[in-house]
Amino acid sequence: MEITRYAIYFMPDGALGNFGPAWFGWDPQVGKQAPFLNLERIHADHATVIKAPRKNGLHASLKSPFRLKTPFTETELILSFQEFCAQAAPACGQNSSPK
Repeated sequence: MEITRYAIYFMPDGALGNFGPAWFGWDPQVGKQAPFLNLERIHADHATVIKAPRKNGLHASLKSPFRLKTPFTETELILSFQEFCAQAAPACGQNSSPK
């Protein structure tokens, strides 16, 4: 029996979005290696520090891994999340304001 799990993550764009692949040497959005930052001033063992989180890249977990309950489908999950994103106000940025 195969059990599929889903999760919802935010991956930044802009300068922070560029930093993630450069720090990890991996871009999970395209599934390819990325050039590393210049790490001459890093005193830690960089390879050891990034080993576990490297495959997931720089992200924020909005919803940790979960299973869909019967009778819901992956298509319904995607459509529901797209609807939510279209209605939700940004959490920060030019178009958001504290309520």
